[in-house]
Amino acid sequence: MGSKKVPYDEVLSGRVTARDKQLMKESGYRLRDAVGFFLAHSVSPKKKLLVEKHLVSERIEELNEEIENLKLDLISEEMKLEEINNELGIVELNGKEYSYDVYQAVDMIVERFSKTSYDLETYFQTNRLLVENQAAINKIEVDELKELVKEKLCKQV
Repeated sequence: MGSKKVPYDEVLSGRVTARDKQLMKESGYRLRDAVGFFLAHSVSPKKKLLVEKHLVSERIEELNEEIENLKLDLISEEMKLEEINNELGIVELNGKEYSYDVYQAVDMIVERFSKTSYDLETYFQTNRLLVENQAAINKIEVDELKELVKEKLCKQV
């Protein structure tokens, strides 16, 4: 008695990478051979876990690549926003948008402060009118201007 030949009457389709397709072509195996071999050799619980581990690891790699691409896209978009803000004369300080004039006022106060031997609070008290004047001219609160100056000084250290 001869062995009964198994009919291949079921169709299975799936997408593979160009690399996988090329490897299949170079190997000379048919896809059904590869599927049959894989299924025959991955039936034990441990082997199923190893296959699952491999698939999860590949997905993690894909996600990491996507994250890196998204980070690059984010940087690009932030640069575009910065260019637009520069054209509009808007500067971001302390996570908030201000006019370029506010930025210049902060720089001017920081520059003048750096030429003194005062601590910052003494400088603010001694130069109260200057700080109040700059705040009024730029239509922001005095305390807000002081906080921007403090933040700028912290970043310089």
